[in-house]
Amino acid sequence: MRRKIKKVEVKSSEVKIKKIHQELPQEVIEALTSLSRKEQYRYIYNLKKAGWTYNSFARLLGVTREAVRCGVDANHAKDFPHVETLPVPSPPTYKSKPPTFRNEEVDEETLSRLKELHEKARLVRYNHKHYRDEAEIFTKMIYDLYLQGYSLSTIGNQLGLNPKSGSRALYFRLVRYGYLETKGTSHALRKVIHRKAE
Repeated sequence: MRRKIKKVEVKSSEVKIKKIHQELPQEVIEALTSLSRKEQYRYIYNLKKAGWTYNSFARLLGVTREAVRCGVDANHAKDFPHVETLPVPSPPTYKSKPPTFRNEEVDEETLSRLKELHEKARLVRYNHKHYRDEAEIFTKMIYDLYLQGYSLSTIGNQLGLNPKSGSRALYFRLVRYGYLETKGTSHALRKVIHRKAE
């Protein structure tokens, strides 16, 4: 009888600052274009602290991002009292997606069973009948854990697989046994044809 895996609370989405393709508000554009270059850099310093990116200013000023950064470094400490009265709106935000996988390891009982099956499943070769049952059970258990939210990377690490390729090996196994689909054409993704009839 398979042990039930306890449910884990999944973190909700978080509001984050959008860092790509920021569009400066019209009030900021008007304020920037009315200032001298040194004053612009002092104003940009204030806006940067609020979360605006150097790229958003570089596009407006017609210079590189690095030029804006250097200009800010050289002028951010200068005193321009009227610059401090200019608007500093918040940059655009977005809601990040909640994590797909739970940040949790498989329990010891399940892991022990997986390791036992894995030792035999990895010995299956071509059309040999040895350990095919174990390979089928092992793959089904991996898929069940995957559906419950465990990452293949976490499972692979617990099984002692190569940290760089272990999760990929488990993914290939799930594809080959028909649990997952892919458009990949790699030879490693070929379907297992010598399976025991269900």
